[in-house]
Amino acid sequence: MKSIVVAILSSLVLILWGIEVKADPLFIVDMCVWVCMMISAYSGIERNFLQFAFGLTFFTFLMGREFLEQYSLYSVEKTFLPDANNHLYLCVLLGLLSFWGTFSYLNQRKHVSGKMPISLSTYEATVRKYASLGFYLTMPFALISTILVSWMVFQFGYGARYLDIPEMMASNPVVYICDKIGIMMSSCFCIFSSTLPEKREFYRVGRWYLLYSFLTVFEGARGTFLINFLVFGAMLAYIQYRRPGEKWFEKKRYARWAIIGIPVIMIASVAIKVARSGEDWSKIDATEAMTDFLYQQGVSGLNIKRAYEVQSNIPKPESGFYTLEFLYSGLPARILGNKVYSGYNEEHALKGNSMTHALAYTTMGSAYLAGQGTGSSYIIETYYDFGYLGVTLGSALYAFLLSLLIRSSKKNLFLRSLSIMIIGNILWAPRAAFTDFLQHLFAPTIMFVTAFIFLSASNTKYKLTA
Repeated sequence: MKSIVVAILSSLVLILWGIEVKADPLFIVDMCVWVCMMISAYSGIERNFLQFAFGLTFFTFLMGREFLEQYSLYSVEKTFLPDANNHLYLCVLLGLLSFWGTFSYLNQRKHVSGKMPISLSTYEATVRKYASLGFYLTMPFALISTILVSWMVFQFGYGARYLDIPEMMASNPVVYICDKIGIMMSSCFCIFSSTLPEKREFYRVGRWYLLYSFLTVFEGARGTFLINFLVFGAMLAYIQYRRPGEKWFEKKRYARWAIIGIPVIMIASVAIKVARSGEDWSKIDATEAMTDFLYQQGVSGLNIKRAYEVQSNIPKPESGFYTLEFLYSGLPARILGNKVYSGYNEEHALKGNSMTHALAYTTMGSAYLAGQGTGSSYIIETYYDFGYLGVTLGSALYAFLLSLLIRSSKKNLFLRSLSIMIIGNILWAPRAAFTDFLQHLFAPTIMFVTAFIFLSASNTKYKLTA
């Protein structure tokens, strides 16, 4: 009841404020729906943390910049036609309602088994052992790779991160192998977490995961840090839900940390940008730093408008659908015999089945060929392929995938591990490709480490029982 009252009062404030500053009525509706969804998620945070996390990234990447503009908190440098603005607002509304409705239905208490037995089978204990070992073996490589990339970004500039630095790393066998081994670390952490470890053991591993996540900020990957931080929080909330007898996640305490930590993260990210670009430090203001963060990270909403205005000029992919990009990268492409394109070049943009490259080439031309990009969004791709129905169904699919973690049983350790592995990709989806989660799962390094851990555990179990 209390959450309903808070939702009504918050919506009333947004409506009156929006009317006062003459915000677009449809965007006011978007804000009210988003606030109600977040309050609903917070009221049952242990079970709804993934809904809460998706709402945070959805707002940050798709709504934050527009909120600053519509509510007269920030002036933007570019205006769009009313049709493009309305298109964004309608996509946002459909995405929010579809995700919230689907997740809430699938995540009802009557559909979900809460408490899970703490005792481990021999197989589960062995999976945890191998996952923990894999984490500690790959973690130094991940840290070294991140530190190396951070150093190169400061030396050659942020633009080199997507063009020159990958080429330099690929040309050095030692650095290349170090990077590939380091990629496996996050998967080991996810598999380890899926076994519901004890609090002391989880924090022993988790502190290194957070250290790695913090260091990625110096690469310019501020979004990566945000996503990893949310994944870590999701694990705390999930294990608390499955093991209610232990105090893993105290709602009020973490709310206080969030109130303190989120502004600090915003200010720190802007400070790193200033250090990297050599701008004047005296011009940094705490309030401006927070609004700058939302403004810069909210470029995905801008891209939805751009894509809508130039949709007739975006090249049609060879597969016919940008949402099938995962079939043209990694192992699926090799199995199907599809050519894999890479780099910032015309061939990749025109034939690579990647909206990220096609949109950047269409809107930026020569700047794209020099290594600059626009990014993408699952909303851009689902709309381009299937219209507004695609946006609705795509959002519902993400809600279904995130709900799998809560609905998984003790017997489905492998499924639970896969569910945790794709959390980061789905939280990143508002500014990334629709099928990034499939590209991640089918990446050779991820498949190798996952197969190694589970097959090794099965073999050990067989020997112990033989």
